Amino acid sequence: MTRLILFLIILSLGLSCNSDKQESKAELNVTGSNKTEIKVKENIRFDFSAGRINTFQETIEIKASLFNDNADTVYFLSSSCDGEQYSLRYDTSKFVLTPFMNCNASYPRLMKIAPKGQYDFQAHFRCSSKETTIKLGFDFYLVDKSLDLNKITLADIHGRNEKEQTVIWADEKTIK
Repeated sequence: MTRLILFLIILSLGLSCNSDKQESKAELNVTGSNKTEIKVKENIRFDFSAGRINTFQETIEIKASLFNDNADTVYFLSSSCDGEQYSLRYDTSKFVLTPFMNCNASYPRLMKIAPKGQYDFQAHFRCSSKETTIKLGFDFYLVDKSLDLNKITLADIHGRNEKEQTVIWADEKTIK
């Protein structure tokens, strides 16, 4: 009888924790409404330059920037260990993301871009030397600054399905 009561208590605690997680995911999806996506696409720009590294001709260095054309600070989710590169969207049949930083652990981070400001980051790709152009997009995960990062996992950020993503595309660039 005691075991049965303990089992029921543990089961109810487990279900309670699971429902809290589902509620926090539902809160996150609220920011992905069409109205917000339209605002992001109109007021956040993404641009980059691409060049080959002289000593490794099959490695492309990307220098990317997110521009905030809003009058207010905007906040977005990323992760530690140069997490912005994992939000890039590109042709995976031609390019392989090649992070230069190895991390044993990564965690969610709240990033911000000041009004009329920009946020810069780098990424590296490997590709054949015959590729002369690259097209990149950035999955901009807009959130409120009061978001509780303890309720977020890396999969919530970088593993979202395509329907939930707000990808801001830059024009195709020549690899110099």
